[in-house]
Amino acid sequence: SESESHWKWVAGDPKMTYSHWSSGQGPSQSGFLFSDGGHEDCALMKIHDGFRWHDYECSLFLYHYSFICQHDKLVHSHTHHTNGQHGSTTVFIPQTFPDTTPLSTDAPIP
Repeated sequence: SESESHWKWVAGDPKMTYSHWSSGQGPSQSGFLFSDGGHEDCALMKIHDGFRWHDYECSLFLYHYSFICQHDKLVHSHTHHTNGQHGSTTVFIPQTFPDTTPLSTDAPIP
């Protein structure tokens, strides 16, 4: 989740207009192991629950699911090199972009 109880798509859409949370999961839940839900920042789809979404604490050792986790933006950079009258200059220019790599599945939406 972006911040507690506020989930967003990787592409950065400001509001999730589609969701498929299981009962008691996601923004409307109060937490599985943590009463405030404050550590449940990873989401997963459970096959045995109609591919409904569940959120869990990302490093919970009791569960061995593959998660879609919140993460910081990826930092990309490039170097700009110029030659001038008084010598050459190399400038390192960091740029921050969200990771918008699409994920796909062959499973039908229930």
